[in-house]
Parts: sequence; C-alpha cells; structure tokens
Amino acid sequence: KDWTKGISVNLTGTVNGTMLGFERYLPENKSDNEAIILNVASISALSFIPAGPVYSATKGGVVALTRAMGQDVHYVRKRVKVMAVCPGFTDTALGNVNKEALYSDDYMAIYEYYFRNNVTIFQTTEEVARAAIKILKEGENGSVWVAANKEPPFEIERLTLEQLKKVK
Repeated sequence: KDWTKGISVNLTGTVNGTMLGFERYLPENKSDNEAIILNVASISALSFIPAGPVYSATKGGVVALTRAMGQDVHYVRKRVKVMAVCPGFTDTALGNVNKEALYSDDYMAIYEYYFRNNVTIFQTTEEVARAAIKILKEGENGSVWVAANKEPPFEIERLTLEQLKKVK
C-alpha cells in the first residue's frame, strides 16, 4: 500500500498551507491587527493509534509545526497566531475506515481489536466546529487543544524536556 498520499495530504499540505498563509497571504490580507491559523491535527497525534502509525506520525508533525510556528519570535514578525485542534473520533464520511487506507489485513485486525477493546465516543462535526470557535476566541499563540468525547475543548500543556524525563 502507498502511505505517501497520507503524508502528502496530512503533513505536506498542512506545512505548505501554514507557511504560505503565515509568510505571505495573511500578513498582506488580514483585516484586523492579527490573524490566526488553526491547524487540524488529531487525537492520534497524542495517543498513537496502532492501526494508523503513519497517520499518527503525520498528525504529530502538525502538532510540532504548530508549536514551532507558534513561538513569539514568529508572532512578532507577522502578527499571525498559529494554533492546533486535535479532534477525537468524529463521525464524518472520512471517519469510516477505508480498507484501502490500511496497509494490510493485519492493520485492519489491529483496528478492529482496538475499537472492540476501547471505549470510543464519536462526536459530530458540529461539535468540533463549536470547539474550534472557542479555541479561536480563547487560544494563545502556539497552543494545542483537544476536542474529543463530546466534551469542551481543553488545552494541552507545553512540557519541558525536564518534565518529559521518565522517572525511575
């Protein structure tokens, strides 16, 4: 199976859109004193879905891009905030697993096992849209938010390397 399409759409497309929007389009066309880019990552960037390792990797890249471009050094240059939302499982046409998108029958078996053995709450696209509006109103530059399980969105912490150290 070809996983390069997922990389191209989910990561390369987001990098291109973010960089072009940040460096060119938004600084020239914003109607207010600042603009906002809201990247769409996924809960799988944070919880690493085993049936979709490449998908998780691409969405993790979106989170890293958002954190890097959401630094003050970039904001002061262009007055463009960059944030991300990580939706949980959402009931969309794309949300229904396409067997062709999985790399083999083994991955489909992993997918089916995962959903049989984990509580999965699907939200509507409208719920994600409401979360996005809240994030756009309240979010700080570089912030990453989770919108999942039909609950209000919440911001995830920016951890330092010291905080990431495994305690023995």
